[in-house]
Amino acid sequence: MDMQLPACFPDELLFSRILRHFTLSGSRLTNYLEVYWGARRASIHPLITSGLSIFSSRASENSEQLLHTQTLAPLFTYFLPSRAMLIKNAMLQGDCAAALRACQLPSFKQHAPLVLKYCPICSEQDLRKYGVTYWHRVQQIYGVTVCPKHRICLINKQVRGRARLSRELLPCTDGVLEEGSPEAIRFARYAADLLKCLSAETVVFDANRYLLKLKERGYVTRGHRIRRKRVRRRMKLDRISF
Repeated sequence: MDMQLPACFPDELLFSRILRHFTLSGSRLTNYLEVYWGARRASIHPLITSGLSIFSSRASENSEQLLHTQTLAPLFTYFLPSRAMLIKNAMLQGDCAAALRACQLPSFKQHAPLVLKYCPICSEQDLRKYGVTYWHRVQQIYGVTVCPKHRICLINKQVRGRARLSRELLPCTDGVLEEGSPEAIRFARYAADLLKCLSAETVVFDANRYLLKLKERGYVTRGHRIRRKRVRRRMKLDRISF
């Protein structure tokens, strides 16, 4: 039976849509991967989901839209401008290993623990409104530990298996509600705003201009090396006064 991906919920990861699609299909995992994605041993990365050209054939969005609005690719292409085209091409063409290398992330073969994060309050609200919980993209940003909306600490759920698909993987609605620190809340809101901005338009990170600004402020030596300790001290002072 041919099935399109479910419609995207607000701030939903593409991986979350694929997970819901798998759940609705009722198929065994290996059969599902072979029928819908062309390989019984396909590996689907939750955050840097590759094979977007294939996924777009079963979605209402094109591959570019999926990349910019339902993965974390905008952050990596912005902060790694020299690797931006490598990341984009690998994700579009389905080369997961190349995409992870370009993003400087560990591969599946390195057995690095991979987790997804959820906010119990968001999950409860999603369940009431949509009848199902799902994974929010903004909550998966590396370094974000707090829900930017509800200000509570996110709960980790480990992703297991090569394919990383499991019908038990959708977020729960339970968990200890612990308020995040002011610093963690500020960072989560900053990261959420940045991802929203980068997803809405193509923003180019000008490394040369950035280095020039650092030099003007005395953070670069005559040998063109960054004064890292001085930068860290300045950042620490900024956080305290923020």
